[in-house]
Amino acid sequence: MSCLAALLLAGLLAAGPARPAVAEHAPAAAPGARESVRRQAHRPPGRRPPARRLQRAPSAPRPAAEPLVPLIRPMPMPLATGTGADAPAAIEAPRPLLPPDEGWMPSGRPLLQWSAPEGADRFRLQLARAPDLSGLPAFSAQTLIEQVDVERPQWQSPPLPPGRYQWRIAALACTADLCRETGDFGPSRTLNVPWPLPELLEPSLAANGRLRLQWTGVEPEALVQLQIAADEDFLEVLLDEPRAGDRVELPPPPPTLRGPLHLRIRPLPPGGGHGPWSSPRSLAPTARAR
Repeated sequence: MSCLAALLLAGLLAAGPARPAVAEHAPAAAPGARESVRRQAHRPPGRRPPARRLQRAPSAPRPAAEPLVPLIRPMPMPLATGTGADAPAAIEAPRPLLPPDEGWMPSGRPLLQWSAPEGADRFRLQLARAPDLSGLPAFSAQTLIEQVDVERPQWQSPPLPPGRYQWRIAALACTADLCRETGDFGPSRTLNVPWPLPELLEPSLAANGRLRLQWTGVEPEALVQLQIAADEDFLEVLLDEPRAGDRVELPPPPPTLRGPLHLRIRPLPPGGGHGPWSSPRSLAPTARAR
């Protein structure tokens, strides 16, 4: 080897190994990266580098959430039943005028009259038996006798059996084919149809010696209350019991009774209560002895 070649080889060895040409054009590493590389170069073997925590890039802010509103389905409107928007305007309830409250109707055919408030086209009348010991409510299906719609503010009742009655009126608003009540019924009134005065016929003795009694003026379906007393005021009552029909036969009175016997009857209507007493009859001891 010549002296010139030996000098060139010595210069190359002193400069170190050759680097790729692309390294000259690579960008310079950041200071932090160089520090990381330096730490990895001095880390003991067998120890893994700590995991790096990923960080999400910040995003645009979300709009504020709207408050939740419960879902409510609209209910269908109910059909009109006469009390909604299409119901007739309320009209003042009619007031009973005649007969007076608790009045007596001997004819049994009372003429009922009431006020006619403005706006009433017709009137609905209810007539019912008055409440009694049966406990049925007033104007119930069991006590109602008549319910009629009339144009004029009065009504002639058909013949009523003896007893106690109540009646009331409601105003009606009418169209071409329909009438409807415009409010509640007005106040009720009570009337009385008296029982005809029963007549107790003259007592008599049957062929077998039994006491025979007979009477008239009592409804066929009614019972009668029969009383026999030892005094005219019926304070010392010897017999007091209901009887059916229009006659009865009783055992003869005991002969120990010295004075006359006094007898009377009164009707007992099916709905309760009672009618008037008949005129009393007397049975003398001589008549009882025959």
